[in-house]
Amino acid sequence: MALARDLTGQKHEVLAVIGDGSLGAGMAFEAVNHAGNLKSKVIVVLNDNGISISPTVGAMARRLNRVRFSSGYEKTKRKAQRTLTRLPLGVSAWSLTKWVKRRAERALLYKSYWTEMGFVYLGPVDGHDIAEMERAMVRARDFESRPVLIHLITQKGRGHLPAEADPTKFHGVSPKVVKKPATPSYSQVFGDTLVGIMRADKRVVAITAAMLDGTGITGVAREFSDRVFDVGICEQH
Repeated sequence: MALARDLTGQKHEVLAVIGDGSLGAGMAFEAVNHAGNLKSKVIVVLNDNGISISPTVGAMARRLNRVRFSSGYEKTKRKAQRTLTRLPLGVSAWSLTKWVKRRAERALLYKSYWTEMGFVYLGPVDGHDIAEMERAMVRARDFESRPVLIHLITQKGRGHLPAEADPTKFHGVSPKVVKKPATPSYSQVFGDTLVGIMRADKRVVAITAAMLDGTGITGVAREFSDRVFDVGICEQH
């Protein structure tokens, strides 16, 4: 869509939204690789809540976790600015220290994965703070002919207490069954059968794509943690 805009001489913005779970999929890496090489203007919004269907796994997830846990940096910096600028000569003092902060931020930025892939990285941003999100969107809009990534930190199920407490269960809600069926589900039968097979044969392993609960092998993973592999949302892999 961004290339079509460029080829037809249009000027509108193109935004792509992706979750942190999906970011680990092979097709996402291919798109990032292509976009960074083209240097066409596209804004990627990364909705990072640490959950896909089950908790996000993988090396990319570990990297995002480190950023997520340090997401208070921007808020702390803004509080420090407000406090310092209220003091005598505070505005001058804040201005004099800006170059130090810029150099430190730039050093971190250039080492980041996204910068190396050709993107301008903005974040982490509180995805539940509308004003902060708007500021990030405006900054992204004003960059010229470069792909931009806005890293939002969010909470899955935010605002609905049952979903906040159990985001995996509330990823998709099934119709309420008034009378519990007498027969077990296919997933339950599969999980129970797999436990028996894996107890009998140590060569058997299980692989799932972010669907431990959905495929009925949560119990299998508890008993055979070293033989169950969750590859994330990477069905191709």
